[in-house]
Amino acid sequence: MHQRLALFDLDGTLVDRQSAVSEAVAGLCGIHSFSAEVEQWMLTELADRANAADFARLREVFELDESVAQLWEAYVDRMAAAVICRPAFLEAWANSVPRSGLSASPRTAPPTSSAPRSPRPASPSWSTE
Repeated sequence: MHQRLALFDLDGTLVDRQSAVSEAVAGLCGIHSFSAEVEQWMLTELADRANAADFARLREVFELDESVAQLWEAYVDRMAAAVICRPAFLEAWANSVPRSGLSASPRTAPPTSSAPRSPRPASPSWSTE
């Protein structure tokens, strides 16, 4: 019998969200040729969390041509591609999973479209089967 387990990182313990935000924002600003002012606004406003309403404000404040949906989707895709598990978590997970009898594979959410991905090492998979 297999049971699924999901871990949610609400405090930045498991993944390095700030690095992912910086990478996603830089990529988004690069492909849309946004100014340094837009990039700084995004880094400040999206530092703790992000949702589509943030991109509605971004579009309004800077009078951007892109739709809210386009901006939000591009950001989500880039975040999914950029976020990685912290090495300390992966090491602790690798050491604890075999002792627990679990079969596990830590992963991040898949992107929702084909946004360019940054090169990242693959997340390791562990199995006790």
